[in-house]
Amino acid sequence: MKIAYFILLMPILLIRVCPQEPLEGKISLMELDPVVLETKGQEIYQYWQLDNQDYLWQSSIDNVSALEAYRDTLLTVLGEKALQSAVLAKSDLKTTNQAHLDTLMDDFKNAELVLHGIIGEIQPIRYLEAEILNYQLNRYPLFSHPTEFHGFIATHDALNLVRIYFASSDQRWPPKPGIVIPELRKALNEGWKL
Repeated sequence: MKIAYFILLMPILLIRVCPQEPLEGKISLMELDPVVLETKGQEIYQYWQLDNQDYLWQSSIDNVSALEAYRDTLLTVLGEKALQSAVLAKSDLKTTNQAHLDTLMDDFKNAELVLHGIIGEIQPIRYLEAEILNYQLNRYPLFSHPTEFHGFIATHDALNLVRIYFASSDQRWPPKPGIVIPELRKALNEGWKL
């Protein structure tokens, strides 16, 4: 049950740490045509290119309507009291003990290490990152069809452009990024940077 709560509640933590802003005049990846590198069944490998604008780097989740729908579904399924209790328990960043960490699989262990401040740092999601998340959540609803994806953001200062490389499928794990990585390496050799 603890692992299930963890998987279900991570996106809710995103909602709690990000301010809401109006969407006027901002891009949506749902409305932009990507450059498709390749498709294999439900796997897609693509990138978007757009002008680099300040709001892309601001903390915001106002554009993740699918994440709000996920939260509403959890609220309906768990009830307000159980949801609030689980969110508070997960957001309590007390140090975890090694014995507990040793019982976890790699992905869960990594998440616990970050959540408890042992490695990495949790930062508010930025507008562009939220757009990538929303794109995938609109393809496959998080509650009924959880998936993962690869997202690499590159910028080109001289051209004032941003590229978002993306690899995804309909599975719980992302496809290998072998098609995206060579394209990203080529871009890095052309003056782009991660």
